[in-house]
Amino acid sequence: MGVDVTSGPARPVDSAHGDLSWRVPARVAALATPDVVALVTLALFVTAIAGLTWGTWGDPGQDTGYDMLAAQRIVDGHLPYVDFQYYYGPLGVFALSGFFAVAGAGFDTALALGVAITASIVFATYRVARIFLNPLGAGLVAAVVAPLAFAPTNISFVLPYSESVSFAILLLLLAIVALAGIQRGQPHAWFGLGACLGLLTLTRPEFALAAVVGVAVVVVLRVREHTMNRRDVSLLGLPAVAIPVSVYAGFLVAGASVHGLLFENLYPRAQLAAGGNHVLRLHAPMTLQSFGELLGRTVLYAAGFAALVAFGVLLGRVRSTVLRVALCMAPFVLAAGLGIARPETLRYYLNFAWFWIPLGAAALAVYLVWQRYTRRGFVGEDALLALAVVVGLLALKSYAAFAVYGPIPQYGVYVVPFAAVLLGWAHLGPMSPLGGHQLGAVWLACLALFGAALIVGDARSESPVVGLHGSLAADRELAPVLQQAVDGVVSVTRPGEPVLLAPQLSSVLFLTGRADPGLRQLQLLPNALPSPADQQAAIAALERARVRVALIDRQPFTSYGHGRFGETFDRQIDAWLSRAFRRVAVYSSPGKKLELWVRVQ
Repeated sequence: MGVDVTSGPARPVDSAHGDLSWRVPARVAALATPDVVALVTLALFVTAIAGLTWGTWGDPGQDTGYDMLAAQRIVDGHLPYVDFQYYYGPLGVFALSGFFAVAGAGFDTALALGVAITASIVFATYRVARIFLNPLGAGLVAAVVAPLAFAPTNISFVLPYSESVSFAILLLLLAIVALAGIQRGQPHAWFGLGACLGLLTLTRPEFALAAVVGVAVVVVLRVREHTMNRRDVSLLGLPAVAIPVSVYAGFLVAGASVHGLLFENLYPRAQLAAGGNHVLRLHAPMTLQSFGELLGRTVLYAAGFAALVAFGVLLGRVRSTVLRVALCMAPFVLAAGLGIARPETLRYYLNFAWFWIPLGAAALAVYLVWQRYTRRGFVGEDALLALAVVVGLLALKSYAAFAVYGPIPQYGVYVVPFAAVLLGWAHLGPMSPLGGHQLGAVWLACLALFGAALIVGDARSESPVVGLHGSLAADRELAPVLQQAVDGVVSVTRPGEPVLLAPQLSSVLFLTGRADPGLRQLQLLPNALPSPADQQAAIAALERARVRVALIDRQPFTSYGHGRFGETFDRQIDAWLSRAFRRVAVYSSPGKKLELWVRVQ
């Protein structure tokens, strides 16, 4: 005999002769938990976003293809830090090279890895948000992240300029999940946390540093509270130290020097001084004016948050459900109308949802540490404290330009998975007034939908650049220029022939099926060859490779504090081109000028 639990009181059902169709809905209902419903809905949303932006990820006009080139060199038997200069940790590029070794080098292979990692990031964001929120809230937080994760730019998670950032984001999310496991009394979670920290040192230095500082704050407080023993320290410290030591020691054994590994690759001091630091100063100028603007934006969002809560309280006094729903949705319907009529205006104002994050996260971290240190009132979980520290440190790098929906992609996009959790916690968490919960949920839903509309609109504004081995999409004005350049390189070269691309444009190699000339530097941005001696060494390498075709990008690199190639940087290489090559074609648009040079026989 069985029991029918589909509806109404339980009644017996003959398992041998009864109608078995009654049991199917019961099993389905048992599986349809709030988490399952939220995850299935999120999966459908992610699938829709991925489908609508498919083929538009990356930017062939920038340095998309940088890691693809590095991965191809690894497949060919060369090592980063030893045989060529590489600015990031080895985890992401070695994972990509493994995919290349199995499935072949190309955009399709890179996209397979990128889509898998990006989807993992979105669902890991759900898992982190679930620590603090119910399934609906966690689903909304992850939905806010999804459009930006699949954005059709050079700064997204599918085809970023460096795979290290995608791996760093995923590992840092998993580290926060491990902290939550520790909070629940799972001692072996310390080992998982240590493994995440160790692997993070193989990705991006700033992510590893933020994770170490966040965990260190938790450890110090736990030691003070006598809630951490030596076994916990060992479980945490062993993988956190053993992983980077063993991996980087392997590169030292292979021929890299300690100085070269640290100060020519992972932290290239000369290159940063030659232009890289200028980029950092643009996003984090560390001036009183920039801090004042950050404070003003934070206060503005706090006022909006208070207004949202007050509006929610007033709505709670409205007896008519229809009227309450209508009043609740009215502001967001107006915003949707604005987005349809003037999408760029919506993009501008939508960024105010994120401007407060750098200061807000730092303030929350200080508050949680103070509360925990003094043992007063709300203490908060280890995961929340570490999350606030991580967001505060990562956002500091771009606090003056924390615009995630900007027409020019910003570094803040990489902080969104963590910042979105704080955004959800602020509006839907235990510290949020009850009157703001319903409107807070609507607000997060609108962020997800408006963000998706902007990202999909950006994707549809791009056109494909088709090569012999795949295609990439670029802005409609830029795509024809890049297409002409790809066709031009193909017309004057043979398959597999080395071609000089400067200062970057690595993706053109894979679009054309041509080879890189084997320079120690993967690209020749203003920070790559800081001295005349470096440029002479590069010229000698190009001569040995018998390079006879070059594609040169003449756009000014103002973000690096430089002008055009050959004007304020790489002058000797440009002079060598002028002596030994002749310019055979120019491809230009308002935002780009490419020159094709062929060696004089």
